[in-house]
Amino acid sequence: MKKEFYLSFFLFIYPLLILAPGMFTGFSKIDDGWMLLSNDFVKLLTIQDLISIFTESYHGQYSPLNTLYYSLVYNVFGYNPIAFHFFNILIHCLNTVLLFFLLKKIGGLGVISQEWRMYVVFVTALIFGIHPMQVESVIWISASKILLFSLFSILSIWSYLVSKEQGGGYKYYLLSLLFFIMSILSKEQAVILPVVILLIEILVEKKPVQKKKIIYRTVIFFFIALIFGVLSIIIQEKGFGDRLETQYYPLSERLILACFAIVEYIYKIIAPINLNKFYAFPYTPGTSIPVYFYVYPIIFFLIVYYLCTLKDKKSLLFFLIFLSNLILSVHILPLARKVLIADRYVYLAIPFLILLLFELLVKYKFSLKGWTKFAIIVIVIVLSIYTFSYSQNWS
Repeated sequence: MKKEFYLSFFLFIYPLLILAPGMFTGFSKIDDGWMLLSNDFVKLLTIQDLISIFTESYHGQYSPLNTLYYSLVYNVFGYNPIAFHFFNILIHCLNTVLLFFLLKKIGGLGVISQEWRMYVVFVTALIFGIHPMQVESVIWISASKILLFSLFSILSIWSYLVSKEQGGGYKYYLLSLLFFIMSILSKEQAVILPVVILLIEILVEKKPVQKKKIIYRTVIFFFIALIFGVLSIIIQEKGFGDRLETQYYPLSERLILACFAIVEYIYKIIAPINLNKFYAFPYTPGTSIPVYFYVYPIIFFLIVYYLCTLKDKKSLLFFLIFLSNLILSVHILPLARKVLIADRYVYLAIPFLILLLFELLVKYKFSLKGWTKFAIIVIVIVLSIYTFSYSQNWS
């Protein structure tokens, strides 16, 4: 118990120190203006204002809890960028600690070998906390939706697993549903959470998968996701209808672009080189797709084929959970976005790719001692230096 306390304390403080320079980067020219500074909903003064936050969309988006978060910070500190950055960093550090306990619970259900469980869980949470690709989600004030939806998503999954451990106890099950709804009210991307929960159900199931029981436990999550998903599409059409890629890129090209995005995300998580605030679409709608883009679907399906041939349920499920956290942001479904990929979209996907890499190390008989442990320490140091530098230059 004391060991867990020290590890969780370190997981809170260390990312805080690494990301601290980002507190002094001021407001960003990218979206902070309309999302925060000129958003009248933020200047919450009356009960009617509070009702409006939950009953009205804003610029094609519906994230009332995020707006409420802005309002709370604003009404205490005013438009002080340091305050907004500070609370973003605090939420991220809290997410890092909560992820540690969530992965520990998943690992405790037999997913990670007992010998390396605490080490793998700790390192995965640590990399989640200090990875350079997290800088955008943490330092960009307008990306606070990512932090909030992830916070409630982690709590929802954790509560769900506690309910499962208790043999279907309603207290934690209802708590899981509440956190799920709060997650959706923070960012519409949370509608994918039922898929993640379903995959984790299969991942931690020790006996043959009981399909009826799993469907019974998750059906209400999917029903809620469907309602909010339809609502999100209606709001997006209303606010960004003229910018949806469905009018420009055909489905066949969007599938190729999705494969490109997924492969790029994997590459940048493993080797976070040349990170950018803006990754534009590689070609203009209506023109020919670059020939080299056809390589990416091949790479993607080779990865899937390789994981299937391993006959290792854990490796494949880690990858599927990783994909689930990305699937709504890779433009298979049309999005009102000017970027093909964005660092912030991998926020909650990163730990599951790290778990997959650890699983492959164990699969190929790599000892997590000796040179492997030394290499991991070096990786953590390099990522820390990179993130420390990147956070003070992100604006």
